[in-house]
Parts: sequence; C-alpha cells; structure tokens
Amino acid sequence: VPKPGTYRLTLYYADSHAITDKLQLRVNDGTPAPVHLFSYIYGSETLPVTLKAGENSLTFSNADPSGNKVNIDRIRLYLEK
Repeated sequence: VPKPGTYRLTLYYADSHAITDKLQLRVNDGTPAPVHLFSYIYGSETLPVTLKAGENSLTFSNADPSGNKVNIDRIRLYLEK
C-alpha cells in the first residue's frame, strides 16, 4: 500500500454454509482475529485493517471444527477517508 494507516477490507464470499465467526484474518505477524459472516449463501463483510506502507500479508484461516468452508470470491482494499 502507498502509505500506512487504517484501510477498509471488503471480503466477498459465497457458499459459507453457516453464519459463523470461525473465519480468521491475520495481518502480517499479528494475532488472528475473527471475521464475522452473517450471510448464508452470498455476502460481503467490511472490516478495518491496519497496514504498514509497502507490502503486507493477509492470511485467512478456517477454525471451524465442523468443516464448514468459505469460498472467498474477491477482496477489495481501500483507504478510509
């Protein structure tokens, strides 16, 4: 990203099969935080992420022991105004 700051990350997903908070997002080397999914089939959730200037890593993981999966369709990242 061009400069450090708080950005908005919009996650578009399909086939969540569950309304869950078992999807987690880790930014760089930070602690994984839950991403709350509220739509059953298709949805999008927007959350703030703090990024440093330059390259950053975004790691999504699934902590759902029942095996429910989330199909991430696309990610949109933009700077808060």
